[in-house]
Amino acid sequence: MSQPISPFSIQQILQQIRTSGAVLNPQLIRVIQQHQAEITVPLRQLLAQKTILQDDESHSFARGHALVFLSSWGDSETIAILHDVLLRHDDQLEIFYELIEYTVPAYGPEIIPVFAELINDSDAPRASRIIASSLLSMIAHLHPLTAVVVSRILCQALPPPELAASQDSELWSWIVAALAELRSKSANTQVRLLYTAGVLDPSICGRPEEFTQALNDTIYHISFRDPLYLYEQS
Repeated sequence: MSQPISPFSIQQILQQIRTSGAVLNPQLIRVIQQHQAEITVPLRQLLAQKTILQDDESHSFARGHALVFLSSWGDSETIAILHDVLLRHDDQLEIFYELIEYTVPAYGPEIIPVFAELINDSDAPRASRIIASSLLSMIAHLHPLTAVVVSRILCQALPPPELAASQDSELWSWIVAALAELRSKSANTQVRLLYTAGVLDPSICGRPEEFTQALNDTIYHISFRDPLYLYEQS
């Protein structure tokens, strides 16, 4: 059993995380793992911190590391924190967009309501809503029994054709692409009306005939590894 570490030592570990850049030293990874109980709250606080354009790049990487460990541990507070972070317009969120598909699916179906709320939040950054659509689709692939629920959420996030704003075509198109990946035949009529309204981007979701073809393709299978696997690829 590992020995408790002092607050001073925790601060030293956090400082190493903040200054390590994109790759953590294997020894540092082991230390963090060994002292999960003591460092979970500080990592939550790190995850919640805002980064601005003038911040050093290492700050963004540090928040990414916090997300990797917390999601690997299934920390109960992390999803709510990440949801709040993804609502920010004045934050540098790119690192989260890059990491979410490798981390958040560790929570399984329990994340569905949180990201369903995000995809429907018109005040959220468009990129965050797009990421939510892709993540929901991934969860449905990993947990097939949720596919019907996820398809319904995605369909409900699409607007009626007469209210679909062309400036949101990127978002609608990514949602349609997610429905195609899920082979959601129930969405066919709704999606075709959006194609007819001219608010979808074929470079994202394909042409109408490609969408129809996708609905009849075999559903592919994906896998998910523990988030700490990311460090083995560095």
